Amino acid sequence: MARLLIDDRLASYVRDAARTDFAWGERDCALFVADWVHLVTGRDGAEKLRGRYSCELDAHVLCGAERLVGTVDRCARLAGLRPTRTPETGDIAVIEALGSAVCAIRGSERWFARLERGLLSTPRGRVVMAWRVEIEGNA
Repeated sequence: MARLLIDDRLASYVRDAARTDFAWGERDCALFVADWVHLVTGRDGAEKLRGRYSCELDAHVLCGAERLVGTVDRCARLAGLRPTRTPETGDIAVIEALGSAVCAIRGSERWFARLERGLLSTPRGRVVMAWRVEIEGNA
């Protein structure tokens, strides 16, 4: 039942995100995904990253040797998520899209990501790594 309701909740989340500007350390691609996880699970695996960087270079330095995938994996696991090879609606991933790696949320037919130039909505994207988002019972 929860997966059936998630499409509407995700559509609302994406619409709301489209009304706000991109901001490193507050509303970027990684925190777009982390905010989604927090919204639907109540757990914030990225709490220690929030507000600690204000530009792309600072974000890269903060990720360090882990890089984006390693940092997202650590945050996802802190939020109680497990990797999956078959992402479903509401799950999160690092995907390759438009020539770079971005954090994204799986919709029923597309991936959604927040980029500096706006929200990305694409049916394509090579999944680098994905995590299952277990939706709370009344999502």
